[in-house]
Amino acid sequence: MAPGFIDMHVHLREPGQEYKETIASGAAAAVAGGFTTVCAMPNTNPINDNGAVTRFVIEQAQRAGLANVFPIGAITKNSDGSELAEMGEMKDAGIVAVSDDGRPVPSAGMMQRARWSTRADSICR
Repeated sequence: MAPGFIDMHVHLREPGQEYKETIASGAAAAVAGGFTTVCAMPNTNPINDNGAVTRFVIEQAQRAGLANVFPIGAITKNSDGSELAEMGEMKDAGIVAVSDDGRPVPSAGMMQRARWSTRADSICR
């Protein structure tokens, strides 16, 4: 027995691809499978690369009232590897981590800048 499992990598598809899954339907599936917490990857449409999208994800999860949904923000804007996303803004809005979810960050320099921008004011709670 366990009080509940955590899935660190889910694709909830909302906003933008609600025909595949909504935050509410994903949270319901999580609870049905014994998961009390899920971390939503940023590959939505629009990508979770700013505070507005982060807040939307959190609001939808709270409205559903099922599993805890912790958003993961994109490392780069639009997850395209060209410019850092608004990490401070996303952190303030509630992200718990950053990832470009399967898309490689194209340079060590970009990854280093991401590391330093998250390190100065740690994302982890």
